[in-house]
Amino acid sequence: ITFRFFPHKDDLYPPILEGKSGESPTDELVEQLRAAAAASDDERVIRTVIAHIVNHLAADPEFLRLMLHSALEGHSFAREYRDRHFAPLHGFLREYVAARQRAGRFRPGDPDALVRAILAVPVHHSLVENLLPDAHARVTPQWVETFVQFVLSGLQASPSSPVR
Repeated sequence: ITFRFFPHKDDLYPPILEGKSGESPTDELVEQLRAAAAASDDERVIRTVIAHIVNHLAADPEFLRLMLHSALEGHSFAREYRDRHFAPLHGFLREYVAARQRAGRFRPGDPDALVRAILAVPVHHSLVENLLPDAHARVTPQWVETFVQFVLSGLQASPSSPVR
């Protein structure tokens, strides 16, 4: 019956994108991050990002599979979703990291590379958990806290680090 309404597999992606876009409150997330950034609360910024990614992907594991499939097939769904949701988050984090570097709070380095490092922990966990589930690797609040502290320790400038 699906193919009566969607004659080709590629015809399914646009309505799925629209539905998933509505489920991904990127604007709300960025506003939460801006509030934490305004308070110079690095821990809250990182915790908010990590918890959002881990919880979002755990709540909808089929979404991650859809994104992987779309990206591997070179379909525009993954690019469109990235442009709508990932780009604003990445842009905010890049600006935040650069500002914290100028303030001497974060270590020197390419802000884009540091943003990738921030995102790598929750995304990697979600990928592994989705593709190779392990009953011992379920995210708990303690796991999120461990991820947050690990990422923060990698970002924070040492007292002897020069300000960029």
